[in-house]
Amino acid sequence: RTLCGKKCSARARIAESGELSESSVVDRGPRKGVALVALVREDPDGILGAAVCDRARNRFPLAVRLLEAREGAPLEVFAPERPGDDGPPARTAAWYVIHAEPDGRIRRGVLPGTEPEEFRGALAAGTEESLLYAFSARPGDVVFLPPGTVHALGPGVLAYEVAQNSGITHRL
Repeated sequence: RTLCGKKCSARARIAESGELSESSVVDRGPRKGVALVALVREDPDGILGAAVCDRARNRFPLAVRLLEAREGAPLEVFAPERPGDDGPPARTAAWYVIHAEPDGRIRRGVLPGTEPEEFRGALAAGTEESLLYAFSARPGDVVFLPPGTVHALGPGVLAYEVAQNSGITHRL
């Protein structure tokens, strides 16, 4: 609200502003009012190019958001793509940190040697933080989030997310 001039509730725990997605609409010019998804359907090769169009399965391939978590965002993981699956491709994303409070942290990845059952047990007990890699966030940091990577923004971090417009995200 204060850093980017976005309208949102002062009480919002997590704020997300969709800046670009397949439902975004052309703002000016001869195609004014047309959604990006419609442009892709009309001319997928012309808008995306043949290789991108095939990989994106005829969808607009990007979603760009501003993310802020006053109290910390829940842990998430992007589901990996399964061989032979003709659903949406797995999501890959990256965060660019715009602003971070002095104690702002990012959680990204499970510590080496952590077994799946150990992590499931820690989730059930509410002690998963001890098994996660966390680091101080600083403006200008870029965090890569491939499918299968556990991740979350900590309190006081504002990030710009560029992600594939696809896949399933699991909240842990």
